[in-house]
Amino acid sequence: MSRLITPLLGALTLSACATSIDPNEPVAHVQPLSGSPVMEVTSDYSTALQCLADYARAQPYPAPRVAVGHISDLTGAEDYLSGRRLTQGATLMAITAMSEAGMRLVERFDMGVVQVELDYAQSGLLRDAPNVLRTVQYGQMEGADLYLVGGITEFNPNIRSSGSNAFANSSGETGGALAIGGSDYVVDVGIDLRLIDVRSTEVLAVRSLRKQIRGREVEAGVYAFLDGTVLDIGGGERALEPVQTAVRSMIDRAVFEFMGMLYDLESGSCVDGQPATPIQRQASTPTPAAQPAPQQQQVANTAAPVQTQLPDAQLPPANGYGLHIASQHTVWQANQDWRELRVMYADVLAGRDARITRLQTPDRGVVFRLLAGSWQNEMDASSACEQIRARGGDCRVTAYQGLPVMRS
Repeated sequence: MSRLITPLLGALTLSACATSIDPNEPVAHVQPLSGSPVMEVTSDYSTALQCLADYARAQPYPAPRVAVGHISDLTGAEDYLSGRRLTQGATLMAITAMSEAGMRLVERFDMGVVQVELDYAQSGLLRDAPNVLRTVQYGQMEGADLYLVGGITEFNPNIRSSGSNAFANSSGETGGALAIGGSDYVVDVGIDLRLIDVRSTEVLAVRSLRKQIRGREVEAGVYAFLDGTVLDIGGGERALEPVQTAVRSMIDRAVFEFMGMLYDLESGSCVDGQPATPIQRQASTPTPAAQPAPQQQQVANTAAPVQTQLPDAQLPPANGYGLHIASQHTVWQANQDWRELRVMYADVLAGRDARITRLQTPDRGVVFRLLAGSWQNEMDASSACEQIRARGGDCRVTAYQGLPVMRS
């Protein structure tokens, strides 16, 4: 037996050598399949965010600096084969949405590289040129005014499903069967986000949004046997609205509503082709009332707001004096202050309106000043200001001589 195998192995070896490929001979690459082109990611609110960005850039003051914290998947939804059911990149979606809305972003999500650079610079190990060491300077990093944080809080995989099936068959020498079926099902996803003032940690706004995601499935099949010939044909379709795209849409909507609130825009602005329009408030005169003792003062949030002119109100042309009673980082916060203060000091501010002006400060950046009323002389304005201070309020007299000039 071995005498028969040996010549056969020799023949196979010669054959393999005769047909071997030269390792130095170039071989053409296999052409890969070509799919859909790369496209920019958009959602139902991308156009609205762009409209808001155009409005923000048109203002003569910079947009607030915003940081985005962790927006985690808190549902725990996980599939045995494919892993997490919901995106783990909600934070990155929110960063993109803030950028599309025209906000200035500061990095707080992934500070690993920044921290390493700072550590190396402090140790004298980092250089910017062959003979230039990088130094760490006070104030070299921008601070955030606001930050966004939250999580994906709901995932209901099948809140409703329905379907129908039909089957028919026949028997005999020639016969077959027909089957048709279809089903629909609904998945539910929810998020909770909040916008926070970094300095005061006050939660400025909270949004809780949910979206239903729909899917469908259709199947049909035919089985027949004709004179010994078997025929089996089947087909179907299954479609599910993208779950992760739904999460992006909810984040985009929340960011749009947050930023629209900060810019005090009318409801419906930038939606369905509408331009960005600031809220037009009607001035009203509060009814003078007896001022309670400081310990009994109550803040009312239901007072009618006054007309607001942005970004710089045109004050009375003649020289006059007004009361600077609050400073905030957003127009919305300044309006909130006015709703409260005009009730707390109703007797002092009775019959007077208010304006919001912007001011660039060396320590706080851009702030919006709430200026109430106008007086013909400084003595009357100072008297009104003293009444506000006596009740624990913050007040300074501002002179109007061309551009407003702060008076100490």
